[in-house]
Amino acid sequence: MSDLDLTTLRLFISVCDARSIARVAEKVHMDASAITRRIHKLESEAGRPLIKRIRNGVEPTPEGLQFCDLCRELVRDASRLSDTLALYKNSGAGRLTITATSHVVAGLLPKLLGQFMQLQDAKGLSVVIQEMTSSEVVQSVRDGRSTLGVYWNNVETSGLETSPFYTDQFCCVVPAGHPLTEHDAVTYSEVTEYPIIGMRTNRQAEAYISRAGAIESPKAKFIIEAPTHEAAMRLTAEKLGVFVTSMEVARSYLSCWDLVAIPIEGLFPLQFRLVYRELGGLPLSAQRLIKHLSAHQSHAD
Repeated sequence: MSDLDLTTLRLFISVCDARSIARVAEKVHMDASAITRRIHKLESEAGRPLIKRIRNGVEPTPEGLQFCDLCRELVRDASRLSDTLALYKNSGAGRLTITATSHVVAGLLPKLLGQFMQLQDAKGLSVVIQEMTSSEVVQSVRDGRSTLGVYWNNVETSGLETSPFYTDQFCCVVPAGHPLTEHDAVTYSEVTEYPIIGMRTNRQAEAYISRAGAIESPKAKFIIEAPTHEAAMRLTAEKLGVFVTSMEVARSYLSCWDLVAIPIEGLFPLQFRLVYRELGGLPLSAQRLIKHLSAHQSHAD
């Protein structure tokens, strides 16, 4: 089979979407017959029709639909490859994908990333942040879907490099005047005496600290599961329940509403780490960002 060129694949996708060769030809300023010849070449390689004529244009055959989906994946991969190559230029320009846990995305990462993006080292760089669980973060780095990950240090990372990022602690967030505000610190058992506003990641964290023996079998009464930390904070402000999160996240929202964050005693600290493939083989911009984030850990120490 001959090599497939991306231009032909993009044209084929466009024809499948538009259901018209003529409309695509007009849009891309090409002769319709030239597009038809390209599609005929694909059909010759496939040994069967990929599109068929209909009354008002064309439509993909079942084989054409399947091939179109594969074309989309290949074109997306080619785009990511192009972005990655751009990252290796001395300017550090291009696109960098970071995956991180919800606590990191809602907590310290935006502040430090904002500082980095104002530096000359980040000129021309664009960043994509994707929120995942810790295990998903590590797997995305291992698979090459992200260049840098930030995860809670409870996941196996063999074959990858890691470095400390920052350490946080669990806390419970309550409205001002809540009975728990009478305490400087509380235990997890005291927190679970009240309805809990949860998130998917909170349930996973509770299961993990239970397995690790930091608490007894979970007995939290989850009254609502919120999609984001902000939504959970707003629900807490409406006095619907208590929200368990990290102190760094809580600090980001306390000033928005009349809320109080109380440290939870008896739980191990939340240790967040950076994870990446071999540092020397990473794009220049990624190396610079890792150095910037790691410097925060040094200052904290």
